[in-house]
This record gives sequence, C-alpha cells and structure tokens, in this order.
Amino acid sequence: MSDATSPASAQPHSAPSVVARTELLLPSIVGWERVAMQAASATARLAGLPVDRVEDVQTAVCEATLNAMEHGNGFDAHRLVRVLFVTRTDGLEVQVEDERHAFFHIPPPSAQAPKLVDRLAGSQDARGWGLFLICSLMDEVEVVNAGRGAVLRMFARRL
Repeated sequence: MSDATSPASAQPHSAPSVVARTELLLPSIVGWERVAMQAASATARLAGLPVDRVEDVQTAVCEATLNAMEHGNGFDAHRLVRVLFVTRTDGLEVQVEDERHAFFHIPPPSAQAPKLVDRLAGSQDARGWGLFLICSLMDEVEVVNAGRGAVLRMFARRL
C-alpha cells in the first residue's frame, strides 16, 4: 500500500520536450534579417503560437538579428549570425548568436520605457531601444557571452 508521499504514487513532472530544431546561418548583411524574420513567422505558427504572438516573435527575431549583425559582427559580411529555433511543447525558444564577444545589457524590469518625444528632442540616446523592445515582446530574454560570441536567448510561451 502506498500513500501520497511515496515515490510510487508521485506524479512525475514532465519537462517540455523538443519537437524540432531549425538553424539558419546568415551573413551580416542588411536584408538577410528578413530571412530570419520569415523563418520566425513560420516556426512560431508551427509551434502553435497565436497570430499576435507570431508577430511579436517576428519583430524580436528581426531586431535581435540586426543587433548581432551590427553590434556583434560589425556588418562584416564574412561573419555569420546563427539563428536557432527550438520548437518545444510549451512554446518557441530562439537563440541569436554573433561571432564576436559583444556586450549586451538587458534592461531591468524597472527600467523606464524609451520615449519617442525625448528621442526626437535629442534628450534620449537612440541606443537600447531594440533590446527594450525584445524584452517587451518575449516572455523570457537572456544574454550569454560564451563561446565564440554573444547569444541572445528568447522564449515565447504557448498560451
């Protein structure tokens, strides 16, 4: 006989499983971010994300890819941006990696949203808006400076 605390009756917690992996290797040339954006759209739809979340993922992936091209690889056409889509049972994980060690700062949740009026007036720097946007659109965002470059990892949950 087992009780509720015995291992025999405990329900195992199932971790989300990986359904598919798709990888893109793109040159650091403006225009190629559109390939990442289109792949993000198709992959997010296949992952079962609602239409508005598909658009969020598209925008975040486009911005992250451009950041990797510009800040990570200096728009050097010989340096690649790696975009990895990991479709999981609970959502979509996207990793965008450049080939150099770039420093990206994720704005803390308490950070003020950028203000367009201040930017147009010249009293606010244009930098940092992209990462703020990415953090606003995705459920999880983290930067890892490891290996040969920086990796921006983003996750969008299935609702």
